[in-house]
Amino acid sequence: MPVIEIEDLVKTYAGRNVVDGLSLTVEPGEILGVLGRNGAGKTTTVECAVGLRKPDGGHVRVLGVDPRAERARVQQVVGVQNTGGCTRCTATVYM
Repeated sequence: MPVIEIEDLVKTYAGRNVVDGLSLTVEPGEILGVLGRNGAGKTTTVECAVGLRKPDGGHVRVLGVDPRAERARVQQVVGVQNTGGCTRCTATVYM
């Protein structure tokens, strides 16, 4: 079972798609780095993946669970540390 499955993820702000049809799968033991310019949707993608933000389209599964439908269950196994307000912002996900 994949650790993270994202299929056709879409998130829109003010009529602009900041995440537009993203699909990815992370298998156990794999390490994923997300790179991109400011405003590319990196943090939004992580927030959708852990249930902190509702996607406007697509499907997300973490360890086989929908993080929006079963947020408490996902929070038992996933931790996110957003370091916003800095010049080099990162989000670290602990599983």
